Amino acid sequence: MFRPFLPLSCLLACFALIPHVVFSQCMSYPVPFTERIQNASAALLGTVTAQHCYADEKGNIYTLNTVKVDAWIKGTATTEDAYVITVGGVMGDKAQVSYPAVQLNRGERYFFMLEADNFIADDDALRSQQPLTIQAMPYADAQGAWLYQSGSYHDLFTEGALTEIALLAKIRSLTGLEARKPGGGTYTPLAVSAKSGGTNDITSFSPNPTNAGTINPSDYLTISGTGFGATPGTVQFPNADNGGSTMITPPNASDYVTWTDNTIVVKVPTGSSTNAGSGFFTVNGLFSSPSALTIRYSHISINSDFSGFSAPVRQRYYLRNTDGSGGYTFVYHTNFSSNPPAAAALERALKTWTCNTGINWKVNGTTFSGYADDGENVVLFDGSLPSGVLARATSRFQASATSVCNLQNTVWWLDEIDIQARETGVTWQFGPALATGSQFDFETVVLHELGHAHGLGHRIAPGQLMNYAVASATNIRTPAPQEIQGGQDKMAYSTVPTCFNPTNSGTPMIAAACPLPLTLIRFTATLKNPFVELEWATLNEVNTARFEVEKSYSGADFTAIGTVAAMGNTANETTYRFPDYKLQKGTNYYRLKMVDKDGSYRYSAIVTVQVKEDASSLSVYPNPVRNELVISSAVKTTANLFDGNGKLIRQFNIAPGTNHFDAHLLSSCVYYLLDSHSGSGSRILVIH
Repeated sequence: MFRPFLPLSCLLACFALIPHVVFSQCMSYPVPFTERIQNASAALLGTVTAQHCYADEKGNIYTLNTVKVDAWIKGTATTEDAYVITVGGVMGDKAQVSYPAVQLNRGERYFFMLEADNFIADDDALRSQQPLTIQAMPYADAQGAWLYQSGSYHDLFTEGALTEIALLAKIRSLTGLEARKPGGGTYTPLAVSAKSGGTNDITSFSPNPTNAGTINPSDYLTISGTGFGATPGTVQFPNADNGGSTMITPPNASDYVTWTDNTIVVKVPTGSSTNAGSGFFTVNGLFSSPSALTIRYSHISINSDFSGFSAPVRQRYYLRNTDGSGGYTFVYHTNFSSNPPAAAALERALKTWTCNTGINWKVNGTTFSGYADDGENVVLFDGSLPSGVLARATSRFQASATSVCNLQNTVWWLDEIDIQARETGVTWQFGPALATGSQFDFETVVLHELGHAHGLGHRIAPGQLMNYAVASATNIRTPAPQEIQGGQDKMAYSTVPTCFNPTNSGTPMIAAACPLPLTLIRFTATLKNPFVELEWATLNEVNTARFEVEKSYSGADFTAIGTVAAMGNTANETTYRFPDYKLQKGTNYYRLKMVDKDGSYRYSAIVTVQVKEDASSLSVYPNPVRNELVISSAVKTTANLFDGNGKLIRQFNIAPGTNHFDAHLLSSCVYYLLDSHSGSGSRILVIH
């Protein structure tokens, strides 16, 4: 197939954005190993020896990885080299980051299962020089490229870690295929050699927790100990893109700010898709941290020598006002706009981020454009996504500098965003109902991908939005507080002036107001033993459906405990109340989920109540009560009887000893008896 020859500028050297293979399963689903090995056109073992970036005729950037082949397992190739195509890269003043998209690291060894020779996304210039050498993408993206580390190859989902001997034996048992050297001779698998361990010479580190990917010195990790060596070695962090099953190292020499035998200052790594996650880190592969490091959030950064740097360095980028109305405007491909439930889910996700961080996103219009560097922020269903990938967010960046605005003052900005989603092959729940069974929640998926578009990388945080993986029947429709903070911090420096405004970059982003009309003017929680009364007031309710009251005992994991119907449409101040009788000693946390009739929602701030557990001076029996209520007390006191809505029904004067009260006048119901002396209460069931 003829395509225009690429100019020399498209063949510039590529600076690797990340240090290791990306097990970027953020929006992927498992593809069985049998399918991968059987459907792959080629399978091989080899080491990445070189990389360069190029662009196709649509402006999409790819990285071509030269692989020195040690063994061919499948395919008729006898060449000593193969070329593996990965999505994304840096080319001078342009960069592209796609999630999920496998990235490889020079010098690392992999097991590859490759698609057929690619004549669409290949490097045409190299193809003309070496027409017989395969240029192909990994089959099922990251699931087709297994990193060799610590004596094993690491699969993204199903196979875990396998030694080379075990891997080749598994392939042989499934397919009968044998590994052969490129020249045709018998290949001898790598044997796992014993590795000597080191003593724990890391004595302390700070700060903890911290953030990854920033250029804020207060986030840099200072490691103290002995025996690190006089010259820089490496610090290895858990890979947030696979839950920590492999380790990653900072990609740039400049990421090691200082290194002495007893002190290291290092920037916690991030890149296009690889981010350091929470867990134990090591120095030089020997010394393990004495405790786990917690990563609150990760900012995506660009590793580049543009402009004026002698070597690649970490550079942050800015969100901008590119559409003239504050930020970025998405357009729907016609195949996406024809699915209103999908569009509604995407718009709820946009609102969620806007209401929590102020990012200025909106939707307007349709297009026939697809995945391309074409100046449009497109949302589309795309059948070209690799097997195993649910959705992908692609962020395209540009940079500019002047004579006085270069080096640290270089301005990198987010120029364009494309969101691709799989339309067939999976069962979507578009909402607002929750995903169940084998369904994948579309709102969760696009909310996660928009998190990447916002500038956030993965975290090791099961059950939270930016965790590296999501399963079917999982519904996470709001970011965690740490993720919101990461987005707010991104907005904080994106809304202030830069060194200059590059041509076609617009101006600093203008923070957007939450599009949900409702205004919450107060939300309080008051302890009124034996219950907590939650009270809130609103203004300007427009199509408000309900308030879901949520509670937590940890401040992190909230559970719905009740629902209050909203007035719906009113400009007046409206007050609501909700009692909670299920109290627990210590801090009780509450928040409101305010839901519109279109399914969009946002959360209130969290309020708390401290509950002190005291022994009651009252003894109540029988319980349930039918005819007579007997209350015993050691002291003179009063007791207040409340119904289930917190309404005071009756007050009893209690004398020391046994007190008898007629229960016939009480309706069959659940009541709460509060002892004014001790402040504690008892639950009473009346049955007639």
